[in-house]
Amino acid sequence: MGVSRFPGGSLCSTDYNQLEMKLLVSEAGEESLIKLLNEGKDIHDLTAIDLFGKDFTDEQRKIAKGINFLTVYGGGAKKLSKTFNVKTQVAEAWLSKFWSINPAISDWMDKQHQFVKKHGWLRSRFGNIRRLPDAQSQDQWLVYRTLRQAGNFPIQTMGATITNLAAVMCNHF
Repeated sequence: MGVSRFPGGSLCSTDYNQLEMKLLVSEAGEESLIKLLNEGKDIHDLTAIDLFGKDFTDEQRKIAKGINFLTVYGGGAKKLSKTFNVKTQVAEAWLSKFWSINPAISDWMDKQHQFVKKHGWLRSRFGNIRRLPDAQSQDQWLVYRTLRQAGNFPIQTMGATITNLAAVMCNHF
């Protein structure tokens, strides 16, 4: 137990282990993953099992973790292939399998993309708004970049809000 350097102060420790992945699973309503997370399972292990089987290696777990975060941050097969030094076709196969195993996440991402293309903005569960007018651009590179942001904005902003609320709450204990 630590000691605060402020008179009468206290220390607060919090754990945000896999927060953004848990938020993504929750927002998407991916019921099978929600159930497993509620049982205390590790989401990166779950993805590794889905992709490589129950006897996955440490390297395969790293790949699974990379795929999980790619879903939040909007990366694709090229980024995955470069990160893990595999052919793009291999990375595409991994991602395809991930999306087929987690259809609610895929559907949620598609809904985010369709909404931002139609409206040019998004709102997070906690009410934060992000304007993304480039989703309606004729420049496909701008659209692609904006769609990546459409997927990660709601998750990252909720994570930041939860972190900030926890910091305020620590002051009241």
